[in-house]
Amino acid sequence: MRIENLKCFKAEGLHFSRGINILVGPNNAGKSSLLFPILALQQNLRELNHQDVRMGEARFAANVNFQGDTIRFFQREIESVEFSITAGNVQRQARFKGGSIGNIGQISNKEPNNFIYPFLSRRKTGTIQENVSEDAAYSVHTDFQNLTAKIDKLQNPDLPFYQQYRHLCTEVLGFPVTTVPRGGGKQAVLAIDSQQNIPLITMGEGAINIIGLIVHLVVAEEQLFLIEELENDIHPGALKPLLSYIQEKSKSNQFIITTHSNIVLKQLGGTIDSKILSIEWGQQENRTPACHVRPIGESPQERSRLLENLGYEFSDFDLWQGWLFLEESTIEKFVRDYFIPWYVPDLRGRLRTYSAHSLSEIGPKFNNFNNLFVFLHLEPTYKNRVWVLVDGGVDEKKLLDEMISKYTISGWAKENFMQLDKHNFEEYYPERFREMVDAVNISENNNKRREEKKKLFDCVEKWTKENEETACKEFKVSAKEIIERLSAIQDVLVSK
Repeated sequence: MRIENLKCFKAEGLHFSRGINILVGPNNAGKSSLLFPILALQQNLRELNHQDVRMGEARFAANVNFQGDTIRFFQREIESVEFSITAGNVQRQARFKGGSIGNIGQISNKEPNNFIYPFLSRRKTGTIQENVSEDAAYSVHTDFQNLTAKIDKLQNPDLPFYQQYRHLCTEVLGFPVTTVPRGGGKQAVLAIDSQQNIPLITMGEGAINIIGLIVHLVVAEEQLFLIEELENDIHPGALKPLLSYIQEKSKSNQFIITTHSNIVLKQLGGTIDSKILSIEWGQQENRTPACHVRPIGESPQERSRLLENLGYEFSDFDLWQGWLFLEESTIEKFVRDYFIPWYVPDLRGRLRTYSAHSLSEIGPKFNNFNNLFVFLHLEPTYKNRVWVLVDGGVDEKKLLDEMISKYTISGWAKENFMQLDKHNFEEYYPERFREMVDAVNISENNNKRREEKKKLFDCVEKWTKENEETACKEFKVSAKEIIERLSAIQDVLVSK
């Protein structure tokens, strides 16, 4: 797309990836303005009018170029569409394959003949209509007025998108949203039982935003999503699986997304063939603000600066040669403060240890870490310098197998995902604490057991600090398995 004299842009050319494109920049820099000439292909926009012509200029123009088959949307092969606005009059012309030029109407906003799915910052609606007519079910709007009809369209178990919709709702929201009869139409709800339900309209904006995007994501093929600030009103825990699904759908759809979120940038910016465009303030011309579009390169330094501008804290990120993810804080503290200095001192200043605090957090935290490396293009430097070490147990084994299956495909070594023989770190305490460990293990009350484990940990750590030489000798025997795993990591990091 090429634009001239659009708000703060004098003349800019943008080349989009066929997959994911991310627009970042400060408030009021013009990120949203770049979406409107594209959206005007399909929608009548109040946002695109003579007031958007750059101050001091008489005319705004935008040229949108296409690659590939456009017959589906235009009924003809189109090379480009050009808009111009002069004194409030909008003109639209197309250049057809073969070179001829002629007027052209808007693309249909009815599925399946629409090209664009808009998801704009002003997408909220005061009411969600209960009409579930064919027109409501297949129309594409810039707000959620026909969301009930969209949901109802996906409720037939015989349709291919039914299971996909319910699965994504449950993964992102925690529950499926369905429809129930109400008056002469239907209402979107969380069904409690045959008589009780919670209407979607009474839930938070985040739930409506999520469903409003999901109903289009599950059906889209070879289409374009224009998304403004996806992160608005959505909890990070719900945002991340939604971003994963966008990554999957980008294999067959195009996305142009504006964001202020380092989570969105980090996860989507690491997708294969994604493109990041930074909107930046330039020199003013006669006191008129000017902005420019700058593609972000692949250097770690450039990408890390961009993340930091969006609030990502790197702290001492660059000081470490390797990382070790551990399941609990107790083992992490002993590994960091005692085992590394005592038994594998070459890992000091090289290996950063992390506690996931629970088994359920190991997977998400490692995935976030992997996304960061992919985004920063650091895989050649740091791939296979990250290890995961979990306790013994069936659930732990299942998680580890899932991680191995997921990450070895992209080049991670199977040996980097490790499991201990024993289920609790307390079982690696020196023999002198055996009776106390057994007493904790037989406790059936989870809260009491947690308290007893904390007391035992404090006791062992106090003894370790006061008797460091003895503790070093005894842990060398009792925690031999853990030390061997650390030694293997040391061999890798020191040899490299």
